[in-house]
Amino acid sequence: TEAAMGMVRRVMAWFAAHEGEVRVAIRATVAAVLSFALAILVNLPQPYWSVLACLLVIQATVGASLQASLDWLIGTIGGAIYGSIVGWLVPPADTVHAGIALAVALAPLAFLAALNGRYRIAPITAAVALVVPRGPGVDALAFTMDRTWEIGLGPLVAVAVSLFVLPSRADGMLAESA
Repeated sequence: TEAAMGMVRRVMAWFAAHEGEVRVAIRATVAAVLSFALAILVNLPQPYWSVLACLLVIQATVGASLQASLDWLIGTIGGAIYGSIVGWLVPPADTVHAGIALAVALAPLAFLAALNGRYRIAPITAAVALVVPRGPGVDALAFTMDRTWEIGLGPLVAVAVSLFVLPSRADGMLAESA
């Protein structure tokens, strides 16, 4: 009917006007589900970290996703290493020691992140390594390694999906906008 065809045309026009946003939404969804599936497949204890990291770094373009993922991985690894060292030197055995360890870990990492935004995830990763409950019998190093793998998997999946699922390049988006 005429009304149905009009509705179809409006929907098609809306999708055409929001093509970039739809592409990002599809990539984010595929990346998050794939990240979750891979985390489950390799038996990571808390797969939601992979999904969250993936969604935080997926961007509108391949280059932006690659840069965000690289920054994320560098910050994650650096924050995990530093947070683990602080946790080893100042074991957070009780609330007071946990607060001291957190302050010792966060002060320099927050300063580094303020100097260069590329390291903004480092303080977060150090805090996760120090204050997220580990549970009985879970050693700090194993815990930190698990979180690093979980948090690192998401950005790697995000880059792969950005490259292979409806990839967008900045120059194409610029031409489209013009």
